[in-house]
Amino acid sequence: ALARRGEFAAAVPEFRAAIELAPDRAEGHANLASALSALGQDDEARTEASTALALDPGRAEAHNVLGLLEARRGDLRAAVAHFEAAVRLNPSFAPARRNLEAARRRTETAPAAAPWP
Repeated sequence: ALARRGEFAAAVPEFRAAIELAPDRAEGHANLASALSALGQDDEARTEASTALALDPGRAEAHNVLGLLEARRGDLRAAVAHFEAAVRLNPSFAPARRNLEAARRRTETAPAAAPWP
């Protein structure tokens, strides 16, 4: 609930607690990755998203986070691949669809080094 309201800093301890209770559940790692990414803690977000995918390769949310992280690093090709995976896994996942469209547009119009919004 906190993350949905944009209260990512407050959500992080809750997600960490959930992971402590169920470390083998991909959902907790994906949720933590998303919150950390929103807070700009990209290295830890990458680790958590990768853990989520190792536990559940079908976790669309983790692919979306990795896509955002790749876009921020300027690797739009890798970002598109992650967004495409997220949409393939969950076609109704609107954030991934929007991110995929934005990344595709940027690959066509923006210089490779342009920062992700």
